[in-house]
Formats: sequence, C-alpha cells, structure tokens
Amino acid sequence: MTIQQEIDAGYGAQFTAGPIINQLNAYPRQWVKDGDQAVYGSIQPEMKDSLKLLSNWYKEGIIDPEIATRTFDQKRSLLGEGQTGIYLAPDFAPSHAKDLQANWVAVQGQVAKEGAKFQTHAAPAASKYLVIRKGYEHPEAVIRGLNVNLDYFSNNPDEKVKEYLAEISKKNRL
Repeated sequence: MTIQQEIDAGYGAQFTAGPIINQLNAYPRQWVKDGDQAVYGSIQPEMKDSLKLLSNWYKEGIIDPEIATRTFDQKRSLLGEGQTGIYLAPDFAPSHAKDLQANWVAVQGQVAKEGAKFQTHAAPAASKYLVIRKGYEHPEAVIRGLNVNLDYFSNNPDEKVKEYLAEISKKNRL
C-alpha cells in the first residue's frame, strides 16, 4: 500500500494512515481528552506504538518503499494501474482506477482488540450551511447555481480554474 508522507493528513484525505493508527488510540494533529484534560495527540505514548507499526510495515514491504518521494499524482497512478492493494480513503473519495471492471471492495478497518469498535477522528457531519429564506419564490435557483459552480470546477483543467480564480480575486480583491 502507499500512504502519504504525513502520518495522518486529516479528515477526507486519501492515502492516509489515519484509519490504521487510530485503532491504536493514536490521533496525530488532534486534541484529545485524557481524563479531565485536553492533550495533543501527536505527542502521546500511543503515537510511539503507531510509528513502530508503520516502521515495521515499511521494513516488511507492506508500505511502498518510495513513500517519501512519490507525489500524490504518482500514488494515484499506482492505484489506477492496479499496483496498490489497499486504498485508504473516505467513502466519498474518487476512484482512480483505469480498469472499469476492477473489483473494488470497501471494508471497515481492522480493530486493535477483539470486540473493540472501529475508531476514527472525523469532522462534524455538517460544517457549513446554506439557508434560504422561507417563502423565497425560487429556492431551486440557489441549488442550480451551486451545481453550475461545482460542474465548472469539476470538469475543467486546473489551469483554467486557476485563471478563473485569479480573475475573481482581482475583481473582489481577495
């Protein structure tokens, strides 16, 4: 498997080791409760166990030996070519498989102890809201506008999107 260079790249990240190390109660870059205190997860003893596990997997060849030098696009390419056996990503992550007949199987991660529950850190289910005034004559127009925006950013090459954002930035002085 290939993973990002960061131990845990955060909620929604692809190729992150987070789902693995969370099972060892390690939560890097997160504040976690320890008794009646909040402690920083990156420096807790559980991180040491997680780093040992990842180190062993690297030595055993389970983790890509070129983890430190591969770009995100190269990792996606490995996945697309079917050269990685485990793809760690959230359920909403895109598929990069070139083989449309590939048999992908979604599985819940392994837990550290029998009978334990799968653990993970996650962002709130909703972090932003769109509110439309009651009685607004055409509330569907707002959703159509959002869809046009999403389609534009999803279906255009990065360079075109960058030009668009630069133009908007100039107009709005962002």
